[in-house]
Amino acid sequence: MILLETIRRRWSPRSYLSAPVTREQLMLLFEAARWAPSSNNSQPWSYYYATSDQADSHARLAECLTGGNRAWAPQAPVLIVSCGRRFFPGTRTINRHWMHDVGAANLSLALQAAAMGLQLHQMAGFDTDACSRLLGLDAEEEEPVTMMALGYPGPADALPEPFRSREEQPRTREESDSFVRLLR
Repeated sequence: MILLETIRRRWSPRSYLSAPVTREQLMLLFEAARWAPSSNNSQPWSYYYATSDQADSHARLAECLTGGNRAWAPQAPVLIVSCGRRFFPGTRTINRHWMHDVGAANLSLALQAAAMGLQLHQMAGFDTDACSRLLGLDAEEEEPVTMMALGYPGPADALPEPFRSREEQPRTREESDSFVRLLR
């Protein structure tokens, strides 16, 4: 048996080419998210995005970034925010799996991007309150989960340090025996 090559190729770059991502490509990525599994098929996710062609919208999303993400992520041609709804549709019943479900949709989006030659970098480093205000979210109902940079990977030497060095390091992952346990 072999691991799917798309899973192996997926990574989270910080350097992106300025080449645009087309609306057709974006809609295919969001279609991949649509098919992600979710508790009770509630699909508790929503996505907001801006492309570098929409300079003002793109800049407003970039203003929500914090820390080191401000140094590199605004260069990506697309910025995306994934959001999640806390309640099952039409009810006040809490969906305790909503964030997991948003993560599944985000992974579907990331794998589709990798299959298309694009890459997605998910970020927790952003101001969720500022992002909620920008998007006009009702904080009781919906919250931002991740911001994402999307585009075609670019050269590491386009990045400032320490990001350049980090980009050039080989990808590593813990061995599965460090986190998989057989119940006895």
